[in-house]
Amino acid sequence: MQTYTLAKSLVQANVGVALVDSLTGNYPVGVADIQVRPVEISSSLNVYALTQHERPPQRAAERLMKFLRQVC
Repeated sequence: MQTYTLAKSLVQANVGVALVDSLTGNYPVGVADIQVRPVEISSSLNVYALTQHERPPQRAAERLMKFLRQVC
């Protein structure tokens, strides 16, 4: 959530607009001074999972990756 905290702080300080990914953009539930405005673009956002090189991903990570492959 560091991305959201930084983006929120910049917008609240009137620095400008923060462009964020959809996960970050859907986070500010109940924040009165931030408005989330969808920006439609024609390309898709690629998502990558970073895992340790010498170990297979944990079971929970495998389930998350499988879920994301299905919905994205």
